[in-house]
Amino acid sequence: MIDKAKLAEWRRRTDAATEGELTVYADGEVYASAARSDGMQESERIAAFDDVDDIRFFVAASVAMPALLDEVERLRTALEQLANEACAGDAICSTMEPDRDVVIANGVDPDVCQCFVSTAKEALR
Repeated sequence: MIDKAKLAEWRRRTDAATEGELTVYADGEVYASAARSDGMQESERIAAFDDVDDIRFFVAASVAMPALLDEVERLRTALEQLANEACAGDAICSTMEPDRDVVIANGVDPDVCQCFVSTAKEALR
């Protein structure tokens, strides 16, 4: 499971990346283009690669990463809503273990109620 801190780190890195349309040249250089306030385009060299597969991965990841992070956030929110419905909104579910280290070691998110598992499985089919 990817913890919240790792997702937040990836989100910060994604948000800090150079914005703009990517252009890849035959020599392996990648440029990001963005419109300036005067309406002109401005290009900035942001990477260079020797391998075509590396270029393809870089370009695909620059598009996919923000969308994937949004999807993880959406799914976690949906699961949290299911959990709240499953235990009728109790503040502390009786199935949650008090020892966070044990819960984390067992691969369970200690911030999410575990009594919704069957409900979530049904919803995700």
